[in-house]
Amino acid sequence: MMSGLIKFPDPYLAGDCEILHIGGELSPDNLINAYKKGIFPWYSEYDPVLWWCPLIRHILLTDNFRIPKSIRKNIRERDYSITFNKHFDTVIKKCAEVKRPGQHETWITNDMIDAYIKLHKLGYAYSIEVWQNKDITGGLYGLQIGNYVCGESMFHETDNASDAALIKLLQTAQE
Repeated sequence: MMSGLIKFPDPYLAGDCEILHIGGELSPDNLINAYKKGIFPWYSEYDPVLWWCPLIRHILLTDNFRIPKSIRKNIRERDYSITFNKHFDTVIKKCAEVKRPGQHETWITNDMIDAYIKLHKLGYAYSIEVWQNKDITGGLYGLQIGNYVCGESMFHETDNASDAALIKLLQTAQE
């Protein structure tokens, strides 16, 4: 791997090319620098690190945020409790391990897990844990850099547990 701070090209000058850079380290400095520009790493195990900046993004605005009644009812019936940053390591590992329909592998590699755990220790990465009884049954992790908040991945082992985490994130952002 290359060492040092990556000098990413300007995403606005990249045109339709969504991969802006190949290679480099997943160091905290490179990750923070990338996210500030809307760039993120996404690659498979044994591939070089690919740094992406897609033209189309999904953005959730908190202004008109509402919880669908069916999800609100399901979450209330399950009596979930929610915590922040209590088990970041568990959440990111479950995001990598929990199987999803139609997905045979994860983009959350061991190197990615290690890099985001470092970001968490530095205060840039967060986790939301959804508990049912004494078990984490859902959650999400992401980054916050200034006012920029992004969710990177989420998982659920019980119905609507990841929804509960996302709702809590949006409610917190709204506040």
